Amino acid sequence: MVRPEYANICFWYIPPSLREMEEGPEFWAKLNLVAPTIKERMMKKGSLMLGYQPHQGKVNFFRQVVISPQVSREDMDFLLDEIDRLGRDM
Repeated sequence: MVRPEYANICFWYIPPSLREMEEGPEFWAKLNLVAPTIKERMMKKGSLMLGYQPHQGKVNFFRQVVISPQVSREDMDFLLDEIDRLGRDM
């Protein structure tokens, strides 16, 4: 019997405009809008379908579930590069 394997990867993308901002209510309010905005851009572009959600008081973050052993490093690099391309102006 083979046990299923997967990775549940949860992360925030911090756009350039927030990278030097001190963490506080304004930072977290702005970060909460990042994942929904990038997902909308992905959907309009048709490049990726990536989920996001808040959890237990944490603001929206990306949630990527990888369940296929065929997912390559190049696939994951594309995912991260696409997030950066679509969010770097935020």
